[in-house]
Parts: sequence; structure tokens; C-alpha cells
Amino acid sequence: MNFSTISSMFGINPNNFKPADIEPIRSDVGFVYYLEQDTEKIPCPFCNSLNNITIKGYYFKNINCSINEHKKDILRIKMVRFKCHKCNKSFNKSIQGVQKYGYISNYVKKLIINSFYTTTTFEKIASTYHVSSATIINIFDNDIADAKRLILPKILCIDEFYFSRNSDNKYCCILVDWETKQIVDIIKNRQLAYLDNYFSKIPKNELQNVKYFVSDMYDGYATIKNKYFPKADHVIDLFHIVIQLNRATNSIRCSVMKSLPENSIERKFMSSHWKLFLCKSSLIPSSKVFTSHKLKLSCPIYDLLFDCIKLNSSLNYAYSNLQEVYNLPKNQYFKSAMNSIQFIINNLRLSNNTLLLQVADTYQKWQIGIAHTLSMHKGYTNISNGPAEDANNLISNILQSFLLVIICATLEKELYFFWEMINSMLKGYVFTYPFCLSLTP
Repeated sequence: MNFSTISSMFGINPNNFKPADIEPIRSDVGFVYYLEQDTEKIPCPFCNSLNNITIKGYYFKNINCSINEHKKDILRIKMVRFKCHKCNKSFNKSIQGVQKYGYISNYVKKLIINSFYTTTTFEKIASTYHVSSATIINIFDNDIADAKRLILPKILCIDEFYFSRNSDNKYCCILVDWETKQIVDIIKNRQLAYLDNYFSKIPKNELQNVKYFVSDMYDGYATIKNKYFPKADHVIDLFHIVIQLNRATNSIRCSVMKSLPENSIERKFMSSHWKLFLCKSSLIPSSKVFTSHKLKLSCPIYDLLFDCIKLNSSLNYAYSNLQEVYNLPKNQYFKSAMNSIQFIINNLRLSNNTLLLQVADTYQKWQIGIAHTLSMHKGYTNISNGPAEDANNLISNILQSFLLVIICATLEKELYFFWEMINSMLKGYVFTYPFCLSLTP
């Protein structure tokens, strides 16, 4: 095979080698091509001397040039090692088209980088180019470090997920398009300084494209919304509205339960059926009976629940207002939504319970955002932070799975099962560059 054909095929500079016709040798998995590096002397890179250079010896270097998963091509190069007698140091000539300490040609590396822009996985790319998955990940980390984000969408969901114990990167921040369910970008930290630095670099006309800013009740998100999206509606995810009163109700239930006699049926019921105190009243089974074999007592669950609630005025206030929150009407006018929230706030303030007063203060602080959640939006219904939460769960599962892989590798066990687990977990999800995970099967 002609030498120029070999050099162009593998993306290397022919001037680095002795010209010769190459006959590839077939191996079990592909072909091996032998080349000899040019022995022309070069100045010493340490002292710049040229007259004191001699050839110290030779060694072989294998360069992976595979571009097909069905055939593994190896470029085996006879390298020259020089010695400078002036400074007594050894060195070798570099090969244009291959990094100094690399074992993959730059041409193959470019093909690998191009593969990151397609719908594929690290494992598949590694299989195609006959390298390890770790090598592919290293190339991605080093050459695709600053991945481009997507354009900010009309409905922007923002949320955080736990990433590491490191205080500087404990919680990463994720941006998701509510309509397409794609990840717009991932910010390394949810702290206000990082968020402010990130959004300050986005053009103003793109920021104005966001009409709805969806988040939880984190003060940092509110600050970012008011500074960079002043005209957008701030929608507070309904889950975080409910969970405020849900947790307060549960804390009050625990206090009331602990104040009851240990052998009372009410205490046993409040301990074993605590979920009923936190769910919608319409979901409570009216026909089922609670039986305590130890006390030899039975009572209808529905009746026993409300008997327990009436034992304490704060618990009664908490439960009744929790039901009001559950039954808040959606898609109402903004003014009506404000009135609905104010009604619940006023009811909570009547309780004089510290926990409920704190919830009332929280609802008052975020009243406008909660009202936007309950209001009608032109062309959209039930806007929530669900897409961001789904992305967080998926990322969390992936991170946990990779942790299992690392543990398994440490124990020198078979990794195939874990890779299959990850692949099955991601079944139905589409990867697009850079971080874009389409959450629509």
C-alpha cells in the first residue's frame, strides 16, 4: 500500500517517517501497519545543541487508528530515541498527528469528539473506536468542558440536585424547558453568587424570552427572577406549597400522639396510620375498620381519624387548612387566587401555633408566586417544576448506578450487569449534546 495513502488515512504527517510501501499485516481483530520514524537529527530541546546528538536506540509505539467497531487498526511505529552528549539528556521526536503521550491519532480523536454530538453513549463510542470507556470520558472532560447550553425557553424550570459532599459543589442547579422536557444547562452550584455570574452573561434579549420562571421557595431563585426576569411570572411549584403545611401538620400530630396514654387506641392509630392525617380526606376509606388486638378494640377508620383530630385545636386547624390547600382551585383569575391564599393565611394565623404561624409567614412571603401557580395561563395548564424534578431523579439514579459500578470494579467483579442496569434505566430517554436529556419516551 502506498505510503501517502497510509498517512492520509490515519491523519499523520508523512514527513515524520521513512517513505516506503506498506503491507498491512492481518491480526485477529484487524490490521497492523508498520512505519519507521525518520532518523534525521533535531536540536536538543533542553540545550538547543545539534552537533552533539546521537541515536541512543529504538522502541515501538502503538497508535490506535480504528474507525470501525468491526476492525481494529493499529499503527506500529518504530520510534527513534536521541541522546545529547552536551547536557547528557535523552529525547525523541514528536509525531505530527499524535499527541506527545497519546496513543490515539488526532484524526480518531476528532471522530470521537464528533460522536459526542450524536445520540449515543460513552460505551458505544468506546466500542466503535476500540478504546476504554474511561478514555472516552477523559476526552469528553478535557475537550468538551465548556458545553454550550440551549436557548432559554419560554417556560424555564429551575431546581437543584445533590451532587457531592464538597461544600462548593454540594448542590448543582439544573435548568429545564417545561415544554420540551429537555435540560437547558447544568450550573455547578445553586448558590446565589454562581447563579448571578451565570445569568449575567446571557444576552438581555434572550432573558426576555422567558415568560414563566418555575422554582421552589429558595430565596436565591427569587433574587435571580427579580433581577433577570422581572416581567416573567414566578410560578411556585405546587408540591412545595403543600409540603410546607404537610410537615407542620405531621409535627403537630407527633406532639399530640406523644401526649396520649400509651395504651389508648388513639395513640396506636395515630402511630400506625399517620399517612391518613396528611392525605386528602376524599382518599380516606370510609368502610375500613381499625382493630387493636392488644386492646381488643375496633373502630371505623374514618370516625377514629376525626376523633383524633378533635383532640387538639392546633391539629384541627392544621388538618382543615391542609385540606383547603389540597382543594385550591386551579386555572382561576389571579385576583381570585390571591384571595384564596389570603384566606388560608388568615385561618393559619388564628391557630396561635408556632409551626402554623411560620407556614402563614411563608405563604405570605410567596403569595404572588403561589397565586401565579393557581392562575390561568394563556395556552398552558398545570405549569409545575415536574420536568426538573424528573431530570433530577434520573441524574440521581445514574450517579448511584455509576457508584455501584465503581464499587463492583474495586471488587474485581463482572461489570456487565451494572451496565445493563444503566442502559435499561435510560431506555426511552434520548441524549442530545451537550447535556440535553429528552425526558419524553
